[in-house]
Formats: sequence, C-alpha cells, structure tokens
Amino acid sequence: MDAVYLPFLVHDLRDFLAAVPEFGIRGFSVTHPHKQTILKYMKECDALAVEIGAVNTVVVRRDGSLFGSNTDYLGVLRALEKKLHIKGSRILIFGAGGSARAAALALVRAGADLAICARREKAAKELARALAQR
Repeated sequence: MDAVYLPFLVHDLRDFLAAVPEFGIRGFSVTHPHKQTILKYMKECDALAVEIGAVNTVVVRRDGSLFGSNTDYLGVLRALEKKLHIKGSRILIFGAGGSARAAALALVRAGADLAICARREKAAKELARALAQR
C-alpha cells in the first residue's frame, strides 16, 4: 500500500473535516477529545461504534462520505484475554471517555465486574448506568 500516516493536531473538528477532501485523506484515526463528538459527522457507522458511542477509525469513501468504526473494543479484549481470565474478574477502569467506554463494554460482555473511576464524576456515572442497562 502506498500510504503515509501523519499526525494532525485538531483543535476544531469541523475545520479539520472540511479540509479532508482538499488533503486527499482516505482515512484517519481519532483520539481524545474527538472520539465521541465525531459521531455526528459520520454518514454511517458500524453497529459497535454506535453502541459504544465513540469512533476511533474513519474511512473516507469515494463519494467523500465518512464511515466510522471502533477498534478499541477488540483491541482491549484481545490484549487482556492473553493475560487474564476476564470472566469473574474485578476490574477498575480509569476514565469515562471514548476508549474507556469501549473497554468497559468489552469487559462487561466478557463477564467482568467493573468499577469506574473518572475525573468527571457525571461521565463515570453515565457510563456505569449505560453498562447496567446491558
């Protein structure tokens, strides 16, 4: 594949997305603080990204539309499964943002008992409530 991976410091997400066609970008990764905000700019997302409420990978389709997905879920799950038996484990997650949301959902589905600690108490409680409804 003839490609290059470049870092962009994005202060204004809308400005960056407007520049994507001009730069000829075919895809990009998304990190804090944009993982949740970028959802509203996606024409389509995979079901897991929608359920998590965060996107970390975007593909720019030929028509210029954006398709979002989330690879954090599988990445966390696969990494931890190699190190511990997740089902029945008690796990503490620090944070309640996009990556933490993906990790929490993956771990709950795998049978872990979670505790969530975050600087923003409201965000931690919202994530805990969302997980309790699953």
